[in-house]
Amino acid sequence: MTLTEEQLQELQDELNFVVKYRETYEEVYDHIASAIERLDDTEIDVTATAKKIINEEFGGRDELKAMEKDRVKLMNIAMRKKHFQHMMQFFNFPVVGFTVIITIAAYFLTANQVSRGYLLEFTTASAVVPMLFILYKKLSAKYKQWDFAEYKKQSVKDNYIFIAALLSNSTFNLLNIANHRIQMNGGVCIFIFVFYMVYVLSFFKLYRDEFKLNMAR
Repeated sequence: MTLTEEQLQELQDELNFVVKYRETYEEVYDHIASAIERLDDTEIDVTATAKKIINEEFGGRDELKAMEKDRVKLMNIAMRKKHFQHMMQFFNFPVVGFTVIITIAAYFLTANQVSRGYLLEFTTASAVVPMLFILYKKLSAKYKQWDFAEYKKQSVKDNYIFIAALLSNSTFNLLNIANHRIQMNGGVCIFIFVFYMVYVLSFFKLYRDEFKLNMAR
């Protein structure tokens, strides 16, 4: 059978109360919708059938929620690994050429105290960019919800991305405090600059990656 728009809405309403994250919702929604469409009954009760499938194939609501928590933990681990892999790419051929160029540029910029200060200011701005980007995305999502009634569930990916952006900003704030107490030499400034260029660029590569929660048993 082919589900009508009204039946699909019934299924969406049912799953909104069962799962928390967008990735889980999409996975379970596609699975249940496909299972219902394989049935021959055209007068089916979508809500009751969805509950039956959840009970039979996922062990019930509580088991599905517990399964979701486990998959979220695995996804966060996968995202940390992927973020680290993106950072390591900047030290492997051919991207290492870019890393060498910015390191050399930083070396010449740290030749005197004035240009060293400019380099740290630029690094400070770079460290804040991920957080500003996330705030923009969140405000944009809120605007769509209010103006276009376009609602999306919370994303596991967005949670990790927010933590990564917050870490970038917070860590550099600590470095700035340290810099006011002890004058950083050129080598430390170069390291901080290169690290943040790699971190921030890897952050945006990670943001473009797609991650899925495999809810199949």
